Order: sequence, then structure tokens, then C-alpha cells
Amino acid sequence: MGAVLLLLAGMSLQHRDDGRVGVPGFVPPLPHSCALKHRFGIDCPLCGLTRSVIDTLHGLPVAAFGRHPAGPLLVMGSLWWLIAGIPALGVSQFARVRISLWILAAALLLGLANWTPRVIQQLLSLT
Repeated sequence: MGAVLLLLAGMSLQHRDDGRVGVPGFVPPLPHSCALKHRFGIDCPLCGLTRSVIDTLHGLPVAAFGRHPAGPLLVMGSLWWLIAGIPALGVSQFARVRISLWILAAALLLGLANWTPRVIQQLLSLT
């Protein structure tokens, strides 16, 4: 169910001209979701992930990877979870979970590798 919600939400959202994310046709954008960025001006490890998922689902994988490298992997993991859950394919629950965990681990490592140099640069610029 979560995979379906992720895919539907990502396809229904878009980037606004003011840099925020919103639903087309609705005036107010979504609120800022990163307290660390909003309060201290420092990116958290998840900064850019929503925009990355949106770009991936809108067919912009290069832009998505540039915003956050874990976005395309999370979309792939969600698609895998949905497809592997089709009973006619005969994928065992163990294999479905194991592969999903590998995709999630790769997304986490890519996200941390992307975030670490950015936050170091941001912290050095504060001093």
C-alpha cells in the first residue's frame, strides 16, 4: 500500500516556480518538511528526496539523480515491491523483502555519500 501511495503522490506533485512543491491547481504549496534546513540552513540527509522522486516519476532521471541519488532507487524499489507482489509471478515473500532491503540499503548509502560532502561544505561556510 505504501508503494502505491508513494507512486501516486509523486506523480500528482510538481515543482512550483517559487521552488516549493505543490499539487497543480492548488494555490498553497506543501509546507517545508525539513526542520534542520528551515531552522539552521543545513541540509539533512533527506533534503531533495521529494523532488528527486517527483522528477523520477515525471521521466527526468538525470535531474532526479542530481537532486538526490536515492530518489530513483526508491522509485525502483516501490515498483519492484508492487510487481513482485503479483501472485502469478511466483516471487517468494522472502525474495521480495530481501531485494527490497538491498535497494533500500543502496539508497541509504548513496544518500549519505551525497549528503556528507554537502553538509561539511555548509558547516565550513558557517564559520
